[in-house]
Amino acid sequence: MLFVLLYRHFSNLGSPLLSIKNFPSLRKQMLRHEDLGFRVFSSSDLYTFYVEALSDEEKLRVKSLEMFDEFEGWHQMCLHYFVACSTNSKTREMQDACRSFLEHSEIPGE
Repeated sequence: MLFVLLYRHFSNLGSPLLSIKNFPSLRKQMLRHEDLGFRVFSSSDLYTFYVEALSDEEKLRVKSLEMFDEFEGWHQMCLHYFVACSTNSKTREMQDACRSFLEHSEIPGE
């Protein structure tokens, strides 16, 4: 149900999630980037990113926003979004930057 609400929300804003049906998971996104020739792909759902990548100071700031009455609702929302970094650069520096962007993340199986 949450997914349907989020999908409608973005459609109503005039920003529909066009690729969500073809690439509904991080695994599908990884394969998409791989098929497009990207050498390196890092990704994380927003909850994992929040827990592992944000500083304590930033976590406190986010908590102060009081977006949700319950932690469970916020947690569910974060599992539906992800951040990613991909590159097809041949330079070691760009590849390392992309890998280290989310160094604790893993792409889950389906």
